[in-house]
Amino acid sequence: MLLIAGLVGGLLAGETAGAAASDTSTTSVASTARDHARALPPGATPVAPLAPAVAQAQIAANPVVCEGDGVSGKRIELVYVREAGQPDRYATVVPSLRAYASGMDDSFNDSAALTGASRHVRYVTTAGAGCQVAVANLVVPDGTYLSGTIRDRAIQAGHYNADRDYILFSDNPHTCAGTWGDSDDQPGPANAFNNGRHYTEIAVPCWGVNAVAHEVGHMLGAVLPGAPHYQGGGHCSQEWDLMCYGDTQSFDCTQRDFDRLLDCGNDDYFSTNPVPGSWLATHWNVANSAFLIKKDTPDNDDGHAQGGKTYVITGAGGDAIDVVGSSTGGLVNLSKRPQTGSTSQKWILGYNTGLQLVNANSQLCADSAQSGTAPGTQILQYNCNGQNGMRWAFQPLGNGKVAIFNYLTGYAITDGGAYPAPLVQQPYTGAANQQWTLNPVADPGPETGKKYYLSVATNGNSAAVVDGSTSAGAKITHVARQNDNGQKWKLTDAGGGYWKIVNERSGQCLRPVSGSTAEGALLEQTHCGSATNQQWKLLRSADTRYGLVNRASSLAVRQVNNGTASLLEQRPFVGGRSDETVWGLVPA
Repeated sequence: MLLIAGLVGGLLAGETAGAAASDTSTTSVASTARDHARALPPGATPVAPLAPAVAQAQIAANPVVCEGDGVSGKRIELVYVREAGQPDRYATVVPSLRAYASGMDDSFNDSAALTGASRHVRYVTTAGAGCQVAVANLVVPDGTYLSGTIRDRAIQAGHYNADRDYILFSDNPHTCAGTWGDSDDQPGPANAFNNGRHYTEIAVPCWGVNAVAHEVGHMLGAVLPGAPHYQGGGHCSQEWDLMCYGDTQSFDCTQRDFDRLLDCGNDDYFSTNPVPGSWLATHWNVANSAFLIKKDTPDNDDGHAQGGKTYVITGAGGDAIDVVGSSTGGLVNLSKRPQTGSTSQKWILGYNTGLQLVNANSQLCADSAQSGTAPGTQILQYNCNGQNGMRWAFQPLGNGKVAIFNYLTGYAITDGGAYPAPLVQQPYTGAANQQWTLNPVADPGPETGKKYYLSVATNGNSAAVVDGSTSAGAKITHVARQNDNGQKWKLTDAGGGYWKIVNERSGQCLRPVSGSTAEGALLEQTHCGSATNQQWKLLRSADTRYGLVNRASSLAVRQVNNGTASLLEQRPFVGGRSDETVWGLVPA
């Protein structure tokens, strides 16, 4: 019996509506493992398994790890699938599919580094110098998508190698993603997930690193019944985590970059060093999969794009990506100009079901203008949310260069000309104007005595005292940023890892109203003292982005989002897929 797992339904709505793909599942775990020896369906072309090769693994220019001849042994193969009546986009989409494969490899290898080792995805790769991830091209009959027979068509076309797991990147507009897998939790190489002939379909509305890494997690056996945080359907309840989502969650890994990594806590489905005698040590562990290349020491410090970090992004001439006019407003184009060290030239790699380019000054995200998908679509900044137009994949090109692909369009960021000409998106050609360098910038962290704007991570608004009041008891709101002392806040070290947050105009401290510990209590300013209700833990979400958690209540500052009020309140810190409890510390 087959297991169907993953993301179903939830087509992306137009970005102007602010809708994103739903992340729901109808997975059920089959009671028996699949039969790997069953005969090919009628009309299928047999593909003989190849003998394993022993060769030194090498980092290719793209780079993924290339091992041996690129085809021997257990490997994951990428297949582009379209119906016969659809336009053939193979040549256009292959570069972005390779970028997604590279990003998935980063997710696995960065996760392995957390427990002291390395794990790279063993892809089918092209032969020769500078090998690339191979992408097969499959045309299926019209009606395949709606009939639900895409896997059967792939098998009939010969994608049935006993040493292969297959990622079917389909031009299917009717769904999101799903996986045909197994049900086996025994440890060791005999586990059914350690064999081939598993399939996942990633439909075009959900192309991107997050969906493919999540579905490959299912395909390799992630989160089986009995795991400590198993929540059903191959998912877990311990965020942030690539495989966890649902109604009942604990937030034990608070940095949002963990949302692209495997196994918060390293105890449910992936660890290169599980605790002896633990559930994961005695059951199937994805880190032991034969589809991964294993090494006992980390090798992920290679300059690849890492979520939560800050970068100045420069083009061929050394100019940096910037917001035109260094604006903090929405719907303003991005361009490039000489480096100045300004905050508006710094970009945080935020995470919301995919990496986002968050401007460190405006706290807004690089977006595909007006949800445009045509070549030449401009890039602007807009309120950060879950839209595919503000998700980006980074494909290393060698020599420290990367191409940056948009999830919505599949096109690469392209230099549009001299400032203030906007950056645009174009099909990838490898030209110099599509090559970028990620220059890391260290985050100094919160600094005592320094003044900041506290910017809402979703829309860039700044926390401010209502009407600029200097009176004790005045409530706190959030408004569009201006050079106003009522919007500036100074951090004062309160000891023990806590801070006081002091308004620059009034000299008063932030706290819940009357020092309340109740969920939903509004925030106010009051005369500074030693009470714990005036002390705040800055819980890191990413570079310069924090949850502000009150010491007395253990609740976090959150913008009210009820359509009628703009006051701030305190609620549990969850990071939130809309980041309503995350605040950017922007130097004032």
